[in-house]
Amino acid sequence: MRFLDLAATSAAVGAVSGRRAKVELLADALRRLDPEEVAAGAGWLAGELRQRQTGVGWAALRDLPPPAAEPTLTVAGVDAAIDGIAAVRGAGSQARRRDLVAALYTAATAEEQRVLTGLFLGELRQGAQAGLLADAIARAAEVPVGAVRRALLLAGDLRAVAVAALDGGAPALAEFGLRVGRPLAPMLAQSAATVDEALTATGTPAVVDVKLDGIRIQAHRSGDDIAVFTRSLDEITGRVPEVVAAVRALPARELVLDGEAIGLDATGRPLPFQQTSSAAARRATGAPVAPAVRAAAARTGETVLTPYFFDLLHLDGADLIDLPGRERWATLAATVDASVLVGRIEVDGPEQAGAAFAAALDAGQEGVVVKSRGGAPVRPGGPLPR
Repeated sequence: MRFLDLAATSAAVGAVSGRRAKVELLADALRRLDPEEVAAGAGWLAGELRQRQTGVGWAALRDLPPPAAEPTLTVAGVDAAIDGIAAVRGAGSQARRRDLVAALYTAATAEEQRVLTGLFLGELRQGAQAGLLADAIARAAEVPVGAVRRALLLAGDLRAVAVAALDGGAPALAEFGLRVGRPLAPMLAQSAATVDEALTATGTPAVVDVKLDGIRIQAHRSGDDIAVFTRSLDEITGRVPEVVAAVRALPARELVLDGEAIGLDATGRPLPFQQTSSAAARRATGAPVAPAVRAAAARTGETVLTPYFFDLLHLDGADLIDLPGRERWATLAATVDASVLVGRIEVDGPEQAGAAFAAALDAGQEGVVVKSRGGAPVRPGGPLPR
């Protein structure tokens, strides 16, 4: 496939507002990719490079050559060129990387240069999020969208799911399974302007969770091995010793928990989000366990991150992701101490939900998440009005 055609799809998706139109454009592009181009092309349509780190930032893109007059690049060729750029290491690497970037941009038209820059900088804004790509993959491969979303949840990798769907269809998607230690794509909430609007979507009775103003975490435990991942599936285990200590204290051999970590002040009120996120970002691997960290915080004022969990996805060899929410939440409450559970109540109507929302704001939290009382199976991008 010509890289220009993929760039044209990117521009077209960004120019239309309807979901169906976006899905059709994306599905058409996916069908036209050669099999060896699907992993890279699907990622690019979602605005992501297959190579997580390339060493290319603003400085490397400051003085670019003029664009090519005629398109010659292919998706496979661009992916190979980015592979070469990402592989540069050692003495003189900056100069070699700069030369490789210049060679790639010299062969790119103006529209192709736009897409390349957006991909390198992680700023390709085209309105094609993971949920849309899941629908497009299902359309292109002619498989149920539910099968794609379930595989995406378990793999945590849109590119791998696209390859499986387009190459092997529904049977290939069914082969994806939960593996403790491998992060799952997070289930995300949809925004609602008011609590009443959220209740209209979920119906009543409903379940209302406190929405903490922290960082999303997913904690995996297999025996003594514990790993903690962020919403973007990056591992931060060594930066959150308090989370590790809390998970290690639970009476389970294997589990996967979904939750948030938040910094609290001396009175138990949440610290500003920037303080919480910076604490997670600056901790180095090998940080001390929770008691030592808390002692250091008392002396130096360092932010301590406290975990709170709202879902349980796996417990001692049993996957829970296909169970209704009410069953997962009951198992969570029986497994995890109440002191590290997100606040949750059941409401019968707008008055109770509004009171819960006001109480969350008064406590310094971000708001609430409203869910249907039965709760849906876990799927990425699921409808949880917030």
